Amino acid sequence: MKRSNAIHDIEATEGPIVRRSPPLRIFILPLIVLMAVLVRAYFLYLTQDLKPVFDEVAYLRMAREVVATGDFGALWRWPPGQPYFIAGIIRVAGENLVIIKAVQVAISSLSVLLIYQVARRAFGSRLTGTLAALLAAIYPSFVAFSHLLWSETLFIFLFLLSIHALFEFTQSRRSHTLFFCGMVFGLACLTRSIALVSVPAIGAYLWLKCKRDRRVVIPWLIFFGAFAAAIAPWTIRNLRVHGAWVVVAPNVGMNLWRGNSQIPGSPAGRNEFSREKYEGSGVTALEREQYALRKAMELIRMNQPHWLLKKCVIHLHNWRVGSSFVLRHLRLGFYGNVAEQTEWLLSILIQSIYAFVMVAAIIGLSWTAYNWESRFLVAIVALFILIYIVTIATNPRMRVSIMPIIVMLSANGLIKVYEFMHQALGAIRSGQTTGAGCPKPSRPRVAQPLRLILCTVGIALFTYVSLSDVITLARRVLRSG
Repeated sequence: MKRSNAIHDIEATEGPIVRRSPPLRIFILPLIVLMAVLVRAYFLYLTQDLKPVFDEVAYLRMAREVVATGDFGALWRWPPGQPYFIAGIIRVAGENLVIIKAVQVAISSLSVLLIYQVARRAFGSRLTGTLAALLAAIYPSFVAFSHLLWSETLFIFLFLLSIHALFEFTQSRRSHTLFFCGMVFGLACLTRSIALVSVPAIGAYLWLKCKRDRRVVIPWLIFFGAFAAAIAPWTIRNLRVHGAWVVVAPNVGMNLWRGNSQIPGSPAGRNEFSREKYEGSGVTALEREQYALRKAMELIRMNQPHWLLKKCVIHLHNWRVGSSFVLRHLRLGFYGNVAEQTEWLLSILIQSIYAFVMVAAIIGLSWTAYNWESRFLVAIVALFILIYIVTIATNPRMRVSIMPIIVMLSANGLIKVYEFMHQALGAIRSGQTTGAGCPKPSRPRVAQPLRLILCTVGIALFTYVSLSDVITLARRVLRSG
C-alpha cells in the first residue's frame, strides 16, 4: 500500500511514470550469438553424413582407446585435450558423431561471445566487441571447424576463456578468477601445445598490471600454480610412459625437423624428414626427439645465413587467400555435390571475406591506440607466428588458432576507418556551410608516419602473396562464362 501511494504521489507531482523499453543494443549480442548457432547448425545439418578424414580419424581412435583403457597409446605424439574431450562425450552419449559435433557447435558459438568480451576489454569499445563478434559468427573457418573433429574449436574456446579471465582479474583483482585463468590456460595447452609460447606474454602482462601492488609476486604464484596443477598429471604420465620430462607431447623435434626439411633449395640430402626415419631413429620418444632435434639443427646450420628469411618467405604462403582449408574441403566434395559454378561463386565469397578481414586487421594493427590488453593480444599473435615460422613450413590450418585475435583487430580497423571517414565528412560539411571552402580533413591522432608505413607494407605484402590465387580464380570464372 505504501509503495502504491508513493507512486501515486510521484505521478501527481511529476506526471505519469513512463516505463521505457530496454535499448535495442542489449539485444544485438544475443542475436549475433543466435545467428552463430544457426549458421553452424545449418552447416552441421549439411555435413551430418561426412566421414572423418585426416586428423579426425586419429582423434577418434585415441578417444576410443581412452574410453576402453583410460589412456591412449604411448606412441601417439598428440596433446590429450581433444581425444579426452571426445571420449567424455562418448561416455555420456555414445559414439555419435553428430552429437560430438553439436557440442562443438555450442562451444564455437560461445567463443563468439568470448570474442566480444575480450575485444571490448582490449580496445575499450562495445562497438568494436560487437563487430568482432559479428565477424566471428560468419567467418568461414570458424563455421567449418565447428563440424570437424579437429582440436581448433576446443582450443580457441579454452584459450579465449583464459584471456577473458585474465582481463577480468586485472580489473577485479579476485584471486579465484586468476586461479581459474591458470587452470583453463593449462587445459588449452593440453589441447594445443602451441599455447605454451604465450607464457612469457602472460607473465609480463601480470607484472605490468600488478607491479604497483606490494605483493606483486602473489598473482604470479596463483596463476602459475594453477597452471602447473592443470598440466602436472599429464606431465607425470609422460614421465612414466616415455621415460622423459615431456610437458605436453613429444613432437617438438619432429615438427622442427619436418618444417626445416621443406625449404626450397635446401641441401637436405640425408637430413630430409620422413615418418619412417623418425620412427626408426630410436626406441623411446626421448631418443626419437633427440635425433630429430639434431637433424633439425643440421638443417638450420646448412641454410645459414638466410635461414630465417627463407622460413619467413615460406610462411607467407600460409596467409594466401586461396590457402583456406574451407576451400580445400569444398573442392574435395566434403560439402556434397556442388555445381561447378556454385563452387566458384562460394570460393569467391570465402576468399573475399578472408581478404576483407585481413586487410581490416592490418589497418587495426597499424592504427590502434594501444593499451596493455591490446599489446598483450598482439604479442600472442607475434609469438605464435614466430613459432610457426621456425617449425612449420606450409600449413594454413595453423593460422586458425590466432584468427580470433585477427578478427578483433579487423573489427578495430573497421571502426578506425569509420571514425576517419566520419571526421573527414564532418570537416567537408563544415567547410561547405561556413563558405570557407573544403578544408583538408584532419588526420587522426594516431596518424604517425611509422604507422602509415606499417599499414601500407602490410596490405601490399598480403596483396602480393594472394594476387596469384585471385587472378587464377577470376580467369576460371571468365572462361566458364
